[in-house]
Amino acid sequence: MVEIAMSVATKIAEYLVMPIARPFNYVWNYKSNFENLEMEVEKLKVRRDTVQHTVDEARRNAEEIEEHVNNWLDRVKTMTDEASEVIEENERANMKCFKGLCPNPKKRYQHSRKAAEKAKAIAGLYADGNFQTVSFQTIPKETWIPSYKGYMAFESRKSTLENILDALSNPDVDMVGIYGSGGIGKTTLAREIAGQAEDKKLFDVVAFAEVAVKPDIKGVQQEIADKLGLTFREESVSGRARRLQERLEQEEKVLLVLDNIWERLNLEEVGIPFGYEYKRCKLLLTARSLDVLSEMESQSNFQIGILDKGEAWSLFKKKTGACIENNDRLQALAIKVAEACGGFPIAINSVAVALKTKEEFEWKDALRKLTTPSSSNFEGVPAETYSSIEISYSQLKEAELKSTFLLCCIMRYIYVEDLLAYGMGLGIFKYVEAMEDARNRVNTLLRKLKDSSLLLDVNNYIFSLHDVVRDVGKSIASRDGHIFTVTNNHVPREWVNNVVLRNCVGISLQNISELPKDFECPELKFFYMSTAAEDDSRIPHNFFSGMPKLEVLHLARLELYPVPNSIRLLVSLRTLYIDDCKLRDIDFIGEFRQLEILRIRCYYGSEIEMIPMKMCNLTGLRLLDLSDCNGLRNIPPNVLSTFTQLEELYLPATTDAFMNCKIKWEVEGVNILDELKHLTHLTALEISIPDANVLPKGRFLSKKLERYEIIIGFSWTPFHRRHGTPGTSRIVRLKLETSSCCDDVQKFLSLLDREGFPELEHLHVENSPCFRTVVDCVESESCHRFLFLQSLSLHSVLNLEMIHNHRLRAESFRRLRTIEVKFCHKLKNILSFSTYRALPLLQEVDVSSSDNMEEIFAIRREEDINNDEGTDQIEFKYLSSLTLNSLPKLTSFCSINGNKDMLDTPTPLFNQKVTFPSLQEIKISKSNNLKTVWHMQAKESFCNINSMEVSCCDKLLTVFHINTLEGLSMLKSLAVFNCASVEEIFDVQMVNFEESHSSAITYQIRKLCFKGLPKLKHIWKKLAQAKLSFKHLPMLESLTVDECNSLEEIFDLQKENFEESYSTAVTSQLQQLCISRLPKLKHLWNIKDPQAELSFNSLEQVNVSDCQILKDIFPASIARSLSQLEKLDVQNCEQVEEIVAMEVEAKAAATIFDFPRVTSIRLYNLPRLRTFYPGVHSSKWSGLKELEVVHCDKIELASELFSFQENNQESHLDTPTQQPLFWVEKDSFSNLEKLKLAGKDIKMTLLGKFSEQLFCNLKFLEVCYDKSVVFPLCILQRFRHLQELRLRFSSYSEIFSYEKDETHVGIDSNLEHKLLLHLLRYLCIKGEF
Repeated sequence: MVEIAMSVATKIAEYLVMPIARPFNYVWNYKSNFENLEMEVEKLKVRRDTVQHTVDEARRNAEEIEEHVNNWLDRVKTMTDEASEVIEENERANMKCFKGLCPNPKKRYQHSRKAAEKAKAIAGLYADGNFQTVSFQTIPKETWIPSYKGYMAFESRKSTLENILDALSNPDVDMVGIYGSGGIGKTTLAREIAGQAEDKKLFDVVAFAEVAVKPDIKGVQQEIADKLGLTFREESVSGRARRLQERLEQEEKVLLVLDNIWERLNLEEVGIPFGYEYKRCKLLLTARSLDVLSEMESQSNFQIGILDKGEAWSLFKKKTGACIENNDRLQALAIKVAEACGGFPIAINSVAVALKTKEEFEWKDALRKLTTPSSSNFEGVPAETYSSIEISYSQLKEAELKSTFLLCCIMRYIYVEDLLAYGMGLGIFKYVEAMEDARNRVNTLLRKLKDSSLLLDVNNYIFSLHDVVRDVGKSIASRDGHIFTVTNNHVPREWVNNVVLRNCVGISLQNISELPKDFECPELKFFYMSTAAEDDSRIPHNFFSGMPKLEVLHLARLELYPVPNSIRLLVSLRTLYIDDCKLRDIDFIGEFRQLEILRIRCYYGSEIEMIPMKMCNLTGLRLLDLSDCNGLRNIPPNVLSTFTQLEELYLPATTDAFMNCKIKWEVEGVNILDELKHLTHLTALEISIPDANVLPKGRFLSKKLERYEIIIGFSWTPFHRRHGTPGTSRIVRLKLETSSCCDDVQKFLSLLDREGFPELEHLHVENSPCFRTVVDCVESESCHRFLFLQSLSLHSVLNLEMIHNHRLRAESFRRLRTIEVKFCHKLKNILSFSTYRALPLLQEVDVSSSDNMEEIFAIRREEDINNDEGTDQIEFKYLSSLTLNSLPKLTSFCSINGNKDMLDTPTPLFNQKVTFPSLQEIKISKSNNLKTVWHMQAKESFCNINSMEVSCCDKLLTVFHINTLEGLSMLKSLAVFNCASVEEIFDVQMVNFEESHSSAITYQIRKLCFKGLPKLKHIWKKLAQAKLSFKHLPMLESLTVDECNSLEEIFDLQKENFEESYSTAVTSQLQQLCISRLPKLKHLWNIKDPQAELSFNSLEQVNVSDCQILKDIFPASIARSLSQLEKLDVQNCEQVEEIVAMEVEAKAAATIFDFPRVTSIRLYNLPRLRTFYPGVHSSKWSGLKELEVVHCDKIELASELFSFQENNQESHLDTPTQQPLFWVEKDSFSNLEKLKLAGKDIKMTLLGKFSEQLFCNLKFLEVCYDKSVVFPLCILQRFRHLQELRLRFSSYSEIFSYEKDETHVGIDSNLEHKLLLHLLRYLCIKGEF
């Protein structure tokens, strides 16, 4: 009782005393409340600054800021302003009373209360600012037309653009062409069309490739592959073609833009699937000639004409800018110049850019040249265009720049490195000594040419220029620079005059079929020659006698044994390129004592086995590239050491498993590698050392080394492939066979470089049983290794126990972007850190086939995470691709202090503290310990994932929990294969979608694929109060379900209330539905309301097979919406009785089914099938071209609707007991060309009640599995346009029996007698056809 009384008293005091005491608290705590307010304001400002810094960094990285973060920052500003007002108001107020003798309790109460309430609000706002992430990455769009160029929508071309887009949208058009003169704007228009097609989502993939005069098939393949994200492993064109075709066939809608086609391109050779069998790939071609498009069989072609005066002037003004706006005289002149450009966009662009900063006299001079164009004639290039480009060239101020441009135009290939070598040999680059300085100079000049609109694009490896610009440049080079180019044997007329040749300084013979006899060119300095001849490409012995001043020589695809004697006379040679020539002996090169650059590239094998001693004469050599000479075996002692000026050395460092380096680095006790220490100017090195035992002791590499690829051992897993130029990478690859070397990779690297390659970017280690660790941190107090490493690849390092054996500093591996670990069975994790900040740039992780891998990463000090800037998240901010394969012991992606999870529930692969804001692709397979993937609270961990694949995880129960569903908003593709325990894909128990805010969520999933899931009962958990349903997947385009033995239905729409849920008809985007091997499947569509406004009008293909208890395919309401259906394939479904199920409330009038786009129907082994629809109906198949009905023994193929109506004279229509498969009208099969029948189908079909007009265009008939003795001749009367008859697996003893009383049967004369007979005993054709 006492306790009760005390409790009551306490409550009374609480309700009576506290309201009285609270106002006094404000008065008593007046000072502390304001101090607390100021403290909370300062805390909030610190957090505001921290968030603002993160926001600023995100904006610099082109990321979008979350809306709630911006709102919070706005609220912070408002709140801090209000707090400042409260503080300032308090400071201004008079807080005294009684003439200043006493404090004023009323004012203290008022101000103290404001301070306390504001401090409380600020504290809450401070707590709200604990953001896990402030931004998100957006997917960068393809820049089809750079902003500095822009696209002007000329009125004359607007309709053409729209018509081309319409043609590309036409399902009957597969190839569209654009043609017009060179420089007319075909490429720009094609790129704009590609951009709009991509923006409007007309195609899933849009790719662009330039074909050019002589197509580089590999280049075309590569450009398409880059857009597809495809990496070729094959080297041959045919191998790459097969790979490309296989990849393209995986896409649903593809647009390939093939630019600048000059002759018929073999699409099969490229690997482009095209034609009747593959309708999903469309081509947009550009060419100068309509004839070329006709040869390509382009179905719809559009000509591009010149711009009219108004359009030309608008473009010209845009390019010249403001320089002509305020100068009437110059503007009048500019109008004439714009008109003189002839309406060609390339001419207008070139002239406008060249003149926009020029004086009036220069404008007049340009107008004179435009109005009196050069007489040079180019096929398809107007004279106006020629003159306009020539003006741009003439406006180049530096002679160095002009020479570089002309070299670009005459080059066979467009590699920057080739241009560098040519320019160095010719002495074009002034005041440049070192190779690296020259390389920088070349890139600077190329950038200037691009800015002058003479080049299209430039990168570190290649440059590109318009073909018209190239043609004009060649003409200028021949006229002004005495540099001549011959392509495909088109010899210039000027060559008839020997004086021209005697004065020429450069000749480029490209792809010639017949070698010239000799040249008398005493001033010649540059000579390039490549041949297309396969047989006789031998150079005459006196060929080079007339070229005494030659400085640059480039020979390609020629026969150089025996070496022509006259080549030894080229004593002034400074640059020598030998490309893919038949060559054995390079002894003659020792005669070129002034040689500075030597590159020998033999792509198809090399017979060069030794560097001759005579090459010791090349003491001025600065670049030596023998990287493609895979047959090189011997380097004599004291040869390399004589190249004291050498800056770049590229020796065979092959990545081919069958062509490893064969160089003998020890010769008669002399270590050739020791000579590298004498090459003190060396900045770039590629070298392969198969045997680690020959490595010299001490440092033998140059301190100036900036770029390198060093291979120790036999390694062939490629990192990259150079395109005619050394990369900027620093690469080391190790594949050691011995177990006696260092047990630490870092120590081994120190044997090569005293500092252990501190700026190493790529490290690949394979086999190498000696290694236990990659970096040993025990001996070093500050373990800060691999500060610049970007990729780490470990393959089959069987004794590797750990990457590092002690705590790493935060700086280590900070630039790592790619991790690849395979067959490292002793590794338990990849890296262990003490901070969540580790690996801030990581983009790709691939860990496979490592038996003891328990976790990928580990954080060993959780307190560091929890106390670091108020966040407890481990963020892999840029990780975009994750592959985990064959890791049987894997339980966690990233553990903390060894704890996989704090709960008793199954350990998720990703715990709640790990986030992947940029993860787009994840693949998990053969992880037998995995029971669940995501933590139940990890809904924001993978907000950008768009592709996920899970396979062969036998203990996995479910893929996604309900709490993770909201994180799936960007998921587009999900595949789950061969997971024996999976019962649900989406576990949505304990949630009410109708009440939850989740009901408003729609997912972007486009493709679902489930195979080999024997326990899968529901694709999504089917509960009355919790159901993720069809309406949440409006973007779904493809659904594949295979070998799911427990699944009973695909679309469960029984509980959907469409009238309440949707104000308009529900439309699905589903295009492809493939259902197979589902023995318990009862329904594809389990729908409550047959009249529901539910449409699948995007569905194009339905494949159903091996569903033993399925009785029908479509409900009638669904079937009526299939306006886009193209293919229907139903096989091996023993219980199927009809294709479309009978409606519960059948209509009085006949139901009409119209399928205008169906082209193919296959019904195979459906023994109980009786009809398409059991009710009174008619069906139309105006687009049907192929029909196959085999082993459907209970059906009659078709009957015409009028015959049925004649037999039903009553006012209502009764459904006959025996129905045909199709009730049709006379023209329902008007386009049917191919028909295949079997067994009992034949008699019931061929002798059915229909007229000859029903199959009036049938051209192909196949009959199989017929046990009849005689094949009836009367069949031919029904199919009068038949061209091919195929009889297979039948028992006929007689074909076409013809008796006297039979009516003559007429057959078209073009009948092709292609009788493919199997099991035939006797053939007899009687009577006259």
